Amino acid sequence: MKKFTTILLTLALILTLTACLPNDFADVNDKPNDNLPAPATKEELYSLYDAIERDMTRSEIEAKFGTGEPKTDNYGDVKYINYYNEKKSAGVSVIYDDGIVETKMLFFNSKKNLVPFSGRYIDEKIPEVKSDMTVENAIKIMGSAPLELSCTYDDDGPLDMDKIYCWYNEDASNFMLHTENGIIENVALYRN
Repeated sequence: MKKFTTILLTLALILTLTACLPNDFADVNDKPNDNLPAPATKEELYSLYDAIERDMTRSEIEAKFGTGEPKTDNYGDVKYINYYNEKKSAGVSVIYDDGIVETKMLFFNSKKNLVPFSGRYIDEKIPEVKSDMTVENAIKIMGSAPLELSCTYDDDGPLDMDKIYCWYNEDASNFMLHTENGIIENVALYRN
């Protein structure tokens, strides 16, 4: 039940951060903060995200990034904590379980800022990408690499993890893969 709840929370946060609705919908909610400069490089975009590893403690992360900005639910309980880069246009959102990182999610101020760093999806090839396929096969079909948007570390072993990947086209529409241990569980297309 805990894993299911974490996956739902992660998906909800990713959808919030990407300002998307499920299925093939028009996206009218992308309202970037134009006062924040976009990341200049993919390394800058992922600088905080890539620094988070399995079994890191909250104190280890806060030693690197500071206390972060807690995001709470309607009851005042902390859902996750955002850590930002100096520009505040990119960073990482972290869900903790007993003070240990359970999920990390790429934070960005606008999905349009992701477009320069992502491979493109091809509409005609989307039907070829199916559940139970490996991520590597999906990359071969699309002909480019997606961005990793989140990673949840499972308790079942050091290699077990759920990830969300996404390709962004020039109009910031995106094709998303929900995966478990490198196998696609679900796909979704979000239109602008």
